[in-house]
Amino acid sequence: MQEDRPLEIGIVGAGAIGGTLAVRLSKTGARIALVARGAHGKAIRDRGLVLLAEEGALTASPCCFPVAQDVPPQDVVIVAVKEHQLPALAATLPSMLKPGGRLVFAMNGIPWWFTGGGGRALPESLRATLDPAGGLARMIDAESVVGAVVQISSERVAPGVVREATGSRRAMVLGRIDGGDDAMQQRLAALLASAGCATRIADDIQVDIWRKTVLWASVGPVAALAGTHLGALTADAGTFALLKALMQEGIAIGRAFGLAVEEDVDTRLDFFRDKAVRPSMLQDLEAGRAPEIESGIAALASIASACGVEAPRVQMLAALLRARAAQPGVVPATSRTPRS
Repeated sequence: MQEDRPLEIGIVGAGAIGGTLAVRLSKTGARIALVARGAHGKAIRDRGLVLLAEEGALTASPCCFPVAQDVPPQDVVIVAVKEHQLPALAATLPSMLKPGGRLVFAMNGIPWWFTGGGGRALPESLRATLDPAGGLARMIDAESVVGAVVQISSERVAPGVVREATGSRRAMVLGRIDGGDDAMQQRLAALLASAGCATRIADDIQVDIWRKTVLWASVGPVAALAGTHLGALTADAGTFALLKALMQEGIAIGRAFGLAVEEDVDTRLDFFRDKAVRPSMLQDLEAGRAPEIESGIAALASIASACGVEAPRVQMLAALLRARAAQPGVVPATSRTPRS
């Protein structure tokens, strides 16, 4: 790859996070190919993609395709879909990459390739849920995979329009499964930084994924079940205490799994006190979409059981969220069976 030409970046999933990255990366000169369907995709093709940001409305006009199969090979493909949507895309993703390209999974929760410190593997039941019949592991070359932790709060508010919720707070962490580094990963990190997204490359991406999941799998389900934003939850002493206890259980599960995460829980939650941040699970339930359960709160519950860790709040929250997602008016998660 010539270092002097713009990176060609495909983004699969043009929702809150994918849309935000598409607009901001477009401003760096990178060539963006976006996959977006329905009214959202039509609006992007007709009028461009609008990001309502702290500095004003930013508009980009990326190449927008209705299906991933139509995207020509890219240097990097950022996958920003829901965990239950990934299996149906698995067979297409490798064909979207140029030789030596990278698949960056900018997704919430515990991924199918995740293992703990000391080589500890995911519980078999959880691995079977996240990767039915091992389809993802067969179709996606581990050498091409870059894990990502996204620290951006955004919401798709209309077809072709995404709104950032936390001002200038944008950060990402990248990391290969094996903990190594390479020129492509470095170049992507530099490009993200130039797009206004503070980015670092992790020595152990699993630790960073666990730290993010401990927060996301606590605040997301509580916000979804309570029907309110994080500013309200953290301002109330009772719900603040619940969120803190959930995060502490998540940290304890990680330690038993071999991932020692040091976290100042009070400071992490205090960040949201004056912010009307609406987690993706709340957005999904209000829109009648299935929330991401299996890679988040249910994954923590499964690993807790396998490691013999008592986590009553995590277990209860997983059960409540599953019951809520099963109610009429919520579209069930799409099939998890990979398409070969």
